[in-house]
Amino acid sequence: MKYWTNDSILNNQTELAPPKEIYQAVCDSLGEYFKGQGFKYSRSIPKLVKKDNEFQYEIIFRSSGANAAGQSTRLEINGYLRSLELMKKDKDEKGYLNSPTTALGKILGGDYPVGTKFVKQIFGDTISYVESHRDFNEYTFNRSANVYLITEEKFLMMINFIEQNILNWLERLVDENTMMDCLRECSRHSKLSLQRSSFLKFVELKFPHRLEQIEKELNYYR
Repeated sequence: MKYWTNDSILNNQTELAPPKEIYQAVCDSLGEYFKGQGFKYSRSIPKLVKKDNEFQYEIIFRSSGANAAGQSTRLEINGYLRSLELMKKDKDEKGYLNSPTTALGKILGGDYPVGTKFVKQIFGDTISYVESHRDFNEYTFNRSANVYLITEEKFLMMINFIEQNILNWLERLVDENTMMDCLRECSRHSKLSLQRSSFLKFVELKFPHRLEQIEKELNYYR
């Protein structure tokens, strides 16, 4: 399957190719792909948006000021879910149910030193290190990748990252049947970010009978 046209700069990424043009071309190609999944693509500030009756899904792309021609073109992927019902009830409510990192932080099982962190990269490899200031272990996903010299194989990895690690997780988070399993996977950092979002307001609105259970799982106390 072709993910970009024959005349795309992604087929001719020389050492002189401007990172800005490579970044835009990758965003445009992602936008074209996800149009087929019901998203609208904004090119000026690259992002994907999809609405249904209850939610607005947003995938927002960013780059880096440290890009260097012939070396690095960073593309960061940030996924959000907004409750349209919360926004209707309160004009000042932005409705965000998660942070960009919420979906990506999981509990790390196994016998590792306290503070161990495993970071899975979008293009496949995993790095690990110990953070001495943390008293918990975490398995997480890096939402940023260097797309200089990107191949169609790597592009497919980006698509899978968005579909599986962001969109699928967000759908599970707001489904009453899978919500608790989703939360049980979350690292302490992810649970804290949910506390700071509008997620508990959403639960109180949609599933009030679940609120106490959810608060307990998030270790939240009023």
